[in-house]
Amino acid sequence: MSDSGTSPFIYKKLTCPACTEDHEHPHFRLRMYLEGERESDGHVLEYKWIAEKATPVHPPYYYLFFCPRCYYADLTNDFSRPGDNEHTPLVLRAYKRALDREKEVIEFLGDHIRYDNITFETALLIHFLGAFIQLLTPQSEQDNLKLARLFLRIAWLYREQAPQQEDGGLNRADKSSLEALADFENALHTAREHWVRTSVVLGRQIDEVDYKGNVSEQSAQIRQHRSNVEKLLEAEFAEVFRLKRLLKEGSAASGDDAAGKTGGDSEFYKLMVSLKSMWPMAPSDENEAMRLSLQYLQQAISTDPAFDNSQTYLNGISLVVDLLIRCNDLNAAFDTVRGIYRGAAEARSRLMDELKPKDLDENTKQRLLGRIRKLSRSVEHAGELRTKLIGLLVERDRELIHKILRDNAGISESKVMAALEENGIVPGVVAYLQEKGELTPAKTKALRDAQG
Repeated sequence: MSDSGTSPFIYKKLTCPACTEDHEHPHFRLRMYLEGERESDGHVLEYKWIAEKATPVHPPYYYLFFCPRCYYADLTNDFSRPGDNEHTPLVLRAYKRALDREKEVIEFLGDHIRYDNITFETALLIHFLGAFIQLLTPQSEQDNLKLARLFLRIAWLYREQAPQQEDGGLNRADKSSLEALADFENALHTAREHWVRTSVVLGRQIDEVDYKGNVSEQSAQIRQHRSNVEKLLEAEFAEVFRLKRLLKEGSAASGDDAAGKTGGDSEFYKLMVSLKSMWPMAPSDENEAMRLSLQYLQQAISTDPAFDNSQTYLNGISLVVDLLIRCNDLNAAFDTVRGIYRGAAEARSRLMDELKPKDLDENTKQRLLGRIRKLSRSVEHAGELRTKLIGLLVERDRELIHKILRDNAGISESKVMAALEENGIVPGVVAYLQEKGELTPAKTKALRDAQG
């Protein structure tokens, strides 16, 4: 931070929840800045400083507090008032019992944090540390919503450092390879999300076996094989990271300046390479961070009471879809919306059937009507998202769609629809094209003839 101007902070001593030592931490003074326009995923694009004499800093860098003694890090509110969050005691217990390999990551991150001068790199490391510490707790005890928020903020930090695509200067071959790797990485994240759910089920079985006090050998074997699968998945992510690194370094060596602040041969990039060797899931770019945020957000939506409120639930689903779109995983986004639309529509239909009896008392009738209104909002919201996604899918697959239509020009609509689906076009898009009259024999012939 510059020495000119007035500091925007008041420094207050706080007791570390983990080691109980007191240290000073920066608290923003009142009325320092205003938040400006936000992106669709909540990212603030601009901060307007209203305190004229204050030295401007970047507020997102100060989202967590960090203990310089024991390296504990947490959100500012939870660090200041650990008793207000029911998950914090579980996190503190896990932190104090951390295994040697976990301590290695904590010490590596903590050793590289310069808390008296928070730059982009320092802010990113503190966010990494806060997320890693949260992950020390067993999966069933994790604060999924906090993890989703932390990884999303990490994604925003990366986005701010690379407002333009980092691969804009790559040669065509490397860019094509990186795009293919991105598709594979999306599939890998989807597989890992399925595995996390499977791992939770296996964990319950282990607990049940242990509780019964027998077949302990089976319990140990399940633990071992579950751990092996997790390590294999992490190894896949580590290899993808190395491939991306090699492709970007190759273009840089050829004279292309594509690495950006977090790539190439920078000291920070070397630090990330070391961190990845210890913690393979540490996100090295915006896309990786968004995928991790998605994983924990989806778990939070299905388990956290915060999403029992219908509006909060809709906001959560909208964010899931938004992040999937940003990750260029349009098929998964469409499947998510389709599932929400179908589930809400079917539930609304069942409730409307329950309204049919004429002898319903008024309280029951009003209760059912209230639930129907909430479900109708879900159906309407999902319908809007579906329309948006169909437009994106059509744009993405336009060349392939036109090729299939030309190759099948003049045949019946049903056969054209089958050909589209056989070639991977989403059924919802096929239905949309049929509704628009784009699949008739006359239309497909005209498309073929127009190309000559």
